[in-house]
Amino acid sequence: MPGIDGRKVLQFIKGDERFKSIPVVIFTTSGSKGDISACYKSGANAYVQKPTAFEEMVQALRKFNGFWFETARLSDDGSGISPGKP
Repeated sequence: MPGIDGRKVLQFIKGDERFKSIPVVIFTTSGSKGDISACYKSGANAYVQKPTAFEEMVQALRKFNGFWFETARLSDDGSGISPGKP
């Protein structure tokens, strides 16, 4: 993200009572164990390393979409967001 580090955004979201129940998925090129650990410690709900090949990226996004919009169930009682169908 131009102009701001994604970890700062994660810390802002998870540090604010109004937003902390929003699921946050880190989607990055970094495969660093330190980055992965830091993101989970900061409250990330998932960490996905971006593939470098275009077709692999398309597959990863399809799997990601299928998981979050078809498999995962999130609270719809105000303590989280429920994604529903796109």
